[in-house]
Amino acid sequence: MAPLRPEEPGSAAAYLCVFLLTVSAWMALPGPVRCGSVALNRRGWEDRTFDLNGGERGFLPGQKAVGAGSTPRFRRALSWDKQMSLLSSSFVLKGDATHNQAMVHWTGENSSVILILTKYYHADSTKVLESSLWRSSDYGTTYTKLNLMPGTTIVVTSFYICPTNKKKVILVGSSINERDQMLFISTDEGSSFQRQSIDFTPDTLIFHPKEEDKLLAYCKEGRLFASADLGRKWTLLQERVTKDRVFWSVSGVDVDPDLVHMEMQDTSGGAVIFH
Repeated sequence: MAPLRPEEPGSAAAYLCVFLLTVSAWMALPGPVRCGSVALNRRGWEDRTFDLNGGERGFLPGQKAVGAGSTPRFRRALSWDKQMSLLSSSFVLKGDATHNQAMVHWTGENSSVILILTKYYHADSTKVLESSLWRSSDYGTTYTKLNLMPGTTIVVTSFYICPTNKKKVILVGSSINERDQMLFISTDEGSSFQRQSIDFTPDTLIFHPKEEDKLLAYCKEGRLFASADLGRKWTLLQERVTKDRVFWSVSGVDVDPDLVHMEMQDTSGGAVIFH
């Protein structure tokens, strides 16, 4: 087991609909890039039986509506329908006409902050060529495009949210020529970011399930790095590691919470389980 120690184009654009009920997005349709927010407004919660197996509205199967529209249950059902309403708004994300992918994050838990990362992913080169990061602090009514490095074009490929503290966000980015690799670290839901240069290209970040400042970074070439201070300092943990075969210690099974389980390739090409 490997313990982690603190020291150690076209003219086509794309529709973007942000639904706060599901907090998910996918961009692929023609039209202006547009962000919408949706909220369910429910006034008064009456008891109501929904249609079951073809039963009449407001009644269980086998029950009959005597004087439909006059029974208390039927009237309550109609009242409940009228009292539910879907409130929505939209906002155009200007300048992202060529972007064809989006990642959306809403913290939830009474937070009004939404982050949207839009990207132009070039399928032939399998690279992200452009990106924009948008932030809303009013549940998606308005958005502001964030400038992470004024005067410098930065391409952000992905972002990661700490599972135990949703205010902590890490963006993975690089200069447009990919010469400089960097992370952008936020501890306030993207209100501000601190840039951290790194000397490797992370393919995936893996947060610790309980320790909010500890994370792993897997690189395509098989190197695995570890950090104990939210990505500010990194230590090479292991090389020749198999992708998607890395995970943190299991609570209730492993004694050391900082253990890292991984599969790696030995020099002869075989797979070895390493802890």
